[in-house]
Amino acid sequence: MLTWIVSPESLIRWLKRHQERQAQGEPEEPRRPGRPRVRAEIEQAVLQIYRCQRSLKTDPFVTIRN
Repeated sequence: MLTWIVSPESLIRWLKRHQERQAQGEPEEPRRPGRPRVRAEIEQAVLQIYRCQRSLKTDPFVTIRN
């Protein structure tokens, strides 16, 4: 007996979308392994916090618990 992971209708729909994209000339986006990149604004904000804390001679990523 054949067990489907996806329904035949879904598979046909995906294939049609793929063919439409190819016919329109849309390039496939290369898939990169791992986590997506962080936006540049967020990266800059984190670096600014780090530099500010570093100038105060404290570690911004360590918290003191009582």
